[in-house]
Amino acid sequence: FNNGIDIYTFNQELNEVTISPYDAEESEITLSNVYDLYKKGFKYVLAETSSNGDRMIELDPESRDKTYFKIRMTINAKDELKSFTVFERTGNKYIYSINSFTPAPFNDNYFTFDTSKYPNVEVIDFR
Repeated sequence: FNNGIDIYTFNQELNEVTISPYDAEESEITLSNVYDLYKKGFKYVLAETSSNGDRMIELDPESRDKTYFKIRMTINAKDELKSFTVFERTGNKYIYSINSFTPAPFNDNYFTFDTSKYPNVEVIDFR
């Protein structure tokens, strides 16, 4: 669970939840943050525009201590993210394709761990 302030990590086997502060700078690339990556800590360039209107954007992290050295995004003519590829320093390449995107209506409390729903859960709070 991540509410943008804290991260709640629930271990069902141990019936334990660990709460720690969320630091956006420490987080890796996820489907939830990939849309805003370019806003801070990256240099980016339009690398290519295809005949169907798709644009390929390459992002280069300003920090050299990241596990990856480049992210390549493909954005369609409707300004929708179609795919992104993460190039790691180890030589691994991860390709994410987005076939459809449907926003889901969640309340803010959905992203916060509710201890009342987990009787006798042990809470370890590192905040």
